[in-house]
Amino acid sequence: MSDITHESGVQRRDFLYVTAGALGGVGTLVACWPFIDQMNPSSVALAAGGPMAVDLASVAPGQQIIVRWRSMPIFIVHRTPAMLATLKEPQLLSMLRDPGSEENQQPAYALNWSRSLKPEYLILVGICTHLGCIPTFSPLAGSLLPSAPGGWQIGRAHV
Repeated sequence: MSDITHESGVQRRDFLYVTAGALGGVGTLVACWPFIDQMNPSSVALAAGGPMAVDLASVAPGQQIIVRWRSMPIFIVHRTPAMLATLKEPQLLSMLRDPGSEENQQPAYALNWSRSLKPEYLILVGICTHLGCIPTFSPLAGSLLPSAPGGWQIGRAHV
């Protein structure tokens, strides 16, 4: 009988090795699954960061509203035609690193002068990047500094 098993090349011990290895691999995956699964965000985190709808019909031109998303203030400004015309001024465009929005980092809809789908609306995360404070909106020219075109103010600084 041992002659038959040696001729075929498959032994009972080989089958046991393969079976034990497969069961060990499955067991390792089952044991590791809770650690892998805990890396996914919870349902509360997914719900908090989901898209939100804001009715912009009541926002007058030149007005800013603030909504909260993921515990952060989101500034939404309905820009006036004068504000949009200011964005096209050569002196302001010269301050931009990519004034023509030509770099590959832009999504397809942002390859235009306004870098947006609807240029009349400006949407920003309203947290200062260096101190975490919330700037105040002063849309009128000269309201921050005599030569300032208007914008957001942090303390006495112009953003």
